[in-house]
Amino acid sequence: MSLDALDSLSRTGLEVMTKLLEGREQTRLPLQQFTGAASRPDHRLFYLTILAPEQAGPDGWKGAFYAPFGHFHICGTVQGAATDRGSVSLTAETRLVVGGRDLVTANWTVVGPDERQLAPNHACLLESIEIGRSGPHVEEDIRRCIARHAPERASGTPKAVVTFQCAVAAACLIEAIC
Repeated sequence: MSLDALDSLSRTGLEVMTKLLEGREQTRLPLQQFTGAASRPDHRLFYLTILAPEQAGPDGWKGAFYAPFGHFHICGTVQGAATDRGSVSLTAETRLVVGGRDLVTANWTVVGPDERQLAPNHACLLESIEIGRSGPHVEEDIRRCIARHAPERASGTPKAVVTFQCAVAAACLIEAIC
């Protein structure tokens, strides 16, 4: 990818992500933009840009992502927060946009252990999935794809989690085949 194309991705993505985060209650953590490549669950690479804090704060964190795929793009927000049960809740609100219109939308929440917990094993559980629009897909295919991939990509730094959840959205909203 050329430097001009990366610059365009960063600029367009920043505009889209800023609109997604407008009007939402923000944490006090500063957001930084990162642009690069990530791997979808099927190991295919794609380019994306994200806004995320470097670290999670005591009152949680919020971030956003944007990834163009020719004539459409995926975008969304990701929010992490500690729960009163000693775990961390992660909520992703995602959409596939074609010509300025949401074709596919899906939201999900995953709950997992706080990374600081000492435990021999860590795993995340899917708490909820909401399919707003299934577009050309069968809703159950999207649901099954989210259930398979979202929990396994829900831990790490906010930067990593936003990137991972963008990859989940790429797999589940574009193809919905797992």
